[in-house]
Amino acid sequence: MSNTTPQNRIFPMKKPKGHVAGTQRYSSQLADSTKQIQMLYLGVQNHIGSLEDLTVFLETSRTLFAGDNGPVHYDYARYLDPQGIPTLFAVAYWMAPEKFEAWATSDSVTAWWADPAKLDADVGHFWEAFRVTKDHGETITFKKYIRGLSACPMHSIYPMDESGYWGAARDRIPASAIDPLEGANLEIIHYRELEGTRGQLVCVPVPKNTCIIRSGVTWADCGEEQLFSYNANIKPKLDIGMDHLRDNPVDTGCLILRQVEVIDANGKVAPEGYSAGLFQSLGHLEKWAHDHPTHLAIYARALAERKKYQDALELRTYHEIFVINEKTDFQYLNCHGKTGLLPVKFGDPKSQS
Repeated sequence: MSNTTPQNRIFPMKKPKGHVAGTQRYSSQLADSTKQIQMLYLGVQNHIGSLEDLTVFLETSRTLFAGDNGPVHYDYARYLDPQGIPTLFAVAYWMAPEKFEAWATSDSVTAWWADPAKLDADVGHFWEAFRVTKDHGETITFKKYIRGLSACPMHSIYPMDESGYWGAARDRIPASAIDPLEGANLEIIHYRELEGTRGQLVCVPVPKNTCIIRSGVTWADCGEEQLFSYNANIKPKLDIGMDHLRDNPVDTGCLILRQVEVIDANGKVAPEGYSAGLFQSLGHLEKWAHDHPTHLAIYARALAERKKYQDALELRTYHEIFVINEKTDFQYLNCHGKTGLLPVKFGDPKSQS
């Protein structure tokens, strides 16, 4: 999230000598005054109802987010989780963590979150909050398709050519120049449905250097031909790749995978979607991207589309990656036992016999 390179680089860039990106892409440039970024995935799930039954959350969250200490930007998405539970959530961004703390500890927010009626309701809520220093994240987008962090005010986007080669995402993270960004020396020792989570508030610690990715696509500007090609040639491969990550957390290190459709503040479905994942480390994400047939199939098909349509390509994509470098807990209130990080138990492999 910076167009400057640390002067004391220890680890060489992955960028090949003489590389020129085939398609001009852009990254976020945050204001100098921004030192840390705070994000919150705030969600609700309906244990017995439908997605439409969750729309009251839209109004509630808009009210909670209002005010001087509210997020500078937020957006909404929805999905059915693998257990068939309708889920809706907001992703909110703060450029000043102290404002997030003031917001999170305000009377209105604490009263809403601590309402005892939530423990007996037919809905569950999750609060996945984390912050990173700005040198521990990166973004890539098209100039006319800015979402997530890139859509926040108080920043700009700038052209860059660290794209189109393996390792480009790591190169775009400034801290990678001096830090290998290795995940905690932990092993997932079980991944199953945790019992007894309904009617409870459960906090799950998030290991250092856990990696968050949000990777999106819009077909809003696609004509008939390219829309057909996306649905026939790209999306099926994308679905297979996401299913593999979701179904194989121990092997892939992908602890959360949500494949969602974007909605507006009134609940209307937009012509775009994204995948939101939490990996044990950036290295786990890179290994899947570099080695696994499911990602190679996605990459090869997307590259073929770019080569075919060149500057006439109508499909637009983006992603943002953050390596969490501060201690945090995710909270799950009256959620079913396979929500988010609830099924994950970490163990130190050195202590395993």
